[in-house]
Amino acid sequence: MKMKFFAVMALAVSTVFATTAFAEENKAFPDVDFSTSQGQAIEKMYEAGYLKGYNDGTFRPNSFITRAELTKVFNQVFGYELNEEKDKVLPDFSDIDKNAWYYKDLRIAQTNGYINGFNDGTFRPNENFTRQQTCVVLAVAAGLQTPVKDIVINDYVAPWASNYVKASIADGAFKLENGNFRAVQNITRGEVCQALVKYLSTEEDTSVETSSEVKTTEVSTETTTLSENNGSSSGGGSSSSGGSSGGGSSSSGGSSSGGSSSGGGSSNSGSSSNGGSSSENNKPSIVLNAVQKKSLDNVIKATKSKLVYKVKTQAEKEVVKFMITSMESFVNDESFDLIGAFTEAKSLYNGLSTSEKEDFKDCVYATYDSVDLVNLYDVFSVLL
Repeated sequence: MKMKFFAVMALAVSTVFATTAFAEENKAFPDVDFSTSQGQAIEKMYEAGYLKGYNDGTFRPNSFITRAELTKVFNQVFGYELNEEKDKVLPDFSDIDKNAWYYKDLRIAQTNGYINGFNDGTFRPNENFTRQQTCVVLAVAAGLQTPVKDIVINDYVAPWASNYVKASIADGAFKLENGNFRAVQNITRGEVCQALVKYLSTEEDTSVETSSEVKTTEVSTETTTLSENNGSSSGGGSSSSGGSSGGGSSSSGGSSSGGSSSGGGSSNSGSSSNGGSSSENNKPSIVLNAVQKKSLDNVIKATKSKLVYKVKTQAEKEVVKFMITSMESFVNDESFDLIGAFTEAKSLYNGLSTSEKEDFKDCVYATYDSVDLVNLYDVFSVLL
């Protein structure tokens, strides 16, 4: 099909310099212990593209996450999309710029009724979420029910958050630590991964072992609007902003990709039944599902509209121009040599200097949405 050839140059560089690094990097965070349940959750959330690492190669699991960042993650994990009817009537938050990278995600969450602003009409996107506020949002977003059997929590939980915290514990998203919950502490990036990993939409069981004192409840997609008390935000209480979120881009940042999942799909390597030469029959067969086709379309558009303008040196631009020229050729010529084009793209990249390679990789990371790269990795990894 045209799509499989059209894919090659867009992915020849992005797959080699993003998804390969992507697959290796998630095991190489020096500040993550992948033998723990939290480390395993970070790995899955990272592979799904919902939380990124930092430019220094760390993940910073103990750094806090802002309200804007976490809203985006919730939209991605639970697949929420904009409710266009409510979007027409709900007022914007008074402190939000419509040009902000998180604006669309805030509107998605707001129109689906699982997150609200403060009583003064603000959202305060750069403040942090507390653990109990996260439970409120999670319980509403996932449709969790108050557990039948009460859960005794030793330390303080705000009355407005109590049932939501208990519902989140009952469903296995959180667990008590010697009977304590630390409700008013800011939630960390690692804790977000551990809480949300069980809700990832994949064909395999993505749950990480958790302990729960009561039977978990079924998750539904029905949401309800939260009532706010005491100047509450997304389930009540003021948002404590202690600590720094670690700087840099920590969530999927700048580009909106709500509703995406870690898709994937099968990769078939069987020989062609259309005859021809032996080398032709041995070429990997690329089959894309609907999610992957959409991701591929995103990668192609980003290569032509963004990557070519981001790279700094002429040598880097030549690599991107080769990608674009080849993609345009693929549209009209399905007999193009898939393996040859892929090999040539890698050769061009390998001809760059060390600093150019680093800049190119940084530009790739800044250009493509990690969710798209994850969706396409399993399919195109047969060419690596």
